[in-house]
Amino acid sequence: LFYYMLGNLPPVSRSKLSSINLLCITKSQTLVRYGPNVILEPVMSDIKELEQNGLVVTTGNSQTRFYGSLFLVPGDNLASQYLGGYKSLASAHRKCRTCMTTNEDMQNKVAALSSSATRPHIESTFGLCQDSVFHQSQYFHITDGLVPDIMHDVLEGCLPYVMKEMMKLYIDRKLISLNDMNDLIISFPYGSTDFSNKPSLITSKTLKSSDHALKQTASQYWCLGRLLPLIIGHLVPENDLHWNNFCLLLTIIDYLFAPTLPQEAIDNLSVMIADHHKAFKELHPTCNIIPKMHYMIHYPYWIRRVGPLVRAWCMRFEGKHTYFKNIASRMKCFKNACKTLAMDHQYNACYMINSSEKPVIFDWTT
Repeated sequence: LFYYMLGNLPPVSRSKLSSINLLCITKSQTLVRYGPNVILEPVMSDIKELEQNGLVVTTGNSQTRFYGSLFLVPGDNLASQYLGGYKSLASAHRKCRTCMTTNEDMQNKVAALSSSATRPHIESTFGLCQDSVFHQSQYFHITDGLVPDIMHDVLEGCLPYVMKEMMKLYIDRKLISLNDMNDLIISFPYGSTDFSNKPSLITSKTLKSSDHALKQTASQYWCLGRLLPLIIGHLVPENDLHWNNFCLLLTIIDYLFAPTLPQEAIDNLSVMIADHHKAFKELHPTCNIIPKMHYMIHYPYWIRRVGPLVRAWCMRFEGKHTYFKNIASRMKCFKNACKTLAMDHQYNACYMINSSEKPVIFDWTT
């Protein structure tokens, strides 16, 4: 599924599911067989036309020509690597799209390399399998257009990893048992906004697994992380280094999910991320700094370039998936499922547009 949204819309309107438009539906087998460059060729042709000739819109007795282009391409890391023409994360020696770090460097370096200084090498020397179809746009480049996603990197990456290692440590130290922790999670008085994202029970099998997950959704991870100090904080000794580092991560998350950030906060964010990763490695010497944790080092650069990353995350796109999942669960014929899903969505979009009594008014010129 490929979606698009208009950057001209204010954030409060852009976050609505009705503002997320369907761009393309294709089977994964088709995408693997023909590649993203072939699948997205018609899309990029339209974008080039929009860049060069624009679109004439008639309103009343006047006509206005609007131009547009491709600004950012959000996505999870596997999709961004694939669409950008990079090597897959599993086989790549250099797993970062922003700097030249290697797998070994990730474990020892917590400072970001200069993106502008390394860009020529990234383009011509390392980690690229093919040219990206997005380069057909005259204003877009993959090295500064494939924005990182804080939902996949933080909520489904760093946060559960840190919580899992901390929980295993506290259970081993007999500070709390797994059953008691689950009882506290279940009995906690969640508010109306958090109740629907109430965390699931954490099993011993989950804690013993080799992955870094706690078997929750992104929203559940966010809920559990924010409320964990209120749930088990009274059981943790004062000045516990693991707990302090976890609280530092929560502060970082507050910064990352803020709708606006002053320059001073961005500078502080760089220091906090470096301090957290350094302390994590010292507290857990046998644990690796995973790529999703490394990507956080570059967040201050991206925030300075495109603004708060919460305005470009994938959470709302994941919410849009629910619409298609509900349709697919009711379908009786799957001969051409992609066409059925696309037509159903477009019929619904036409209905929503035609039945809108109070359309959103915004300034196209800004």
